[in-house]
Amino acid sequence: MEISILNLGTTSLTNKEIETAVQSLSFTMTAVTPAATDAAGILAAVIGSAEMNLQKQNGTDTQTLIQSLPLRDLAEICTHNDGVVRIFKSGANTVVSFTIEICNNGALHLDDNSKLLFALSNVPATTSLTVDGLDHPVNTPLYIKYESKFVNALVSKDFSIDAAYAIALPIGNLKALELTYTNGKNVKFSKREVEQVLAMSQDPIYNLDGLITVGYGKYAVLSCEDVITARVTLDSSTNFYLLKNQNI
Repeated sequence: MEISILNLGTTSLTNKEIETAVQSLSFTMTAVTPAATDAAGILAAVIGSAEMNLQKQNGTDTQTLIQSLPLRDLAEICTHNDGVVRIFKSGANTVVSFTIEICNNGALHLDDNSKLLFALSNVPATTSLTVDGLDHPVNTPLYIKYESKFVNALVSKDFSIDAAYAIALPIGNLKALELTYTNGKNVKFSKREVEQVLAMSQDPIYNLDGLITVGYGKYAVLSCEDVITARVTLDSSTNFYLLKNQNI
């Protein structure tokens, strides 16, 4: 189901209504092929600093599901469950396609009085974009909450994550990670050890003209099953994400 099209020169979309249940949003972004040849550089040129906002509206009540989060971050983090960020050439242009998941196990349930409000901002004026909504045969009241957390540089901070199923850490800034499990066991990781764990996973992240990047890109996404707290230490002040299944 096509939701919206942004033509060249259009940098924002405000409160596009989605009145049918969808599990995820599929993005196709096209721009003149940039000078960059690596995945990170191409995404910086094509997606730029675009942000996505998603709300559920029921009458006069509005609930924020995704609050102005960077599209580049979401695109990579969502490869953790399934899929890949595809980057390929089409004539003089480069196309970037990816899926942002709204739910894990079905399409988000909407009753007769409910609808989703979808918005984009800061889309590069040199990029055109198409967004499609992907349905699912099963509906669910659980949506994915992408919860952004801020950490000051070199300050170890504890976070309660017993409700999260995954944690997404900026691998370039990671200094140390300590996870405490429900059985009381503490497991400590250095940045190198996290990289080694992800290298063994072989999860595809980017498909750049047939060249597959596995393991991680900007973010290290780790399962939080049976984890109750995470102590995060970063070498510069920045954000990481917790992914939770939350009831609407």
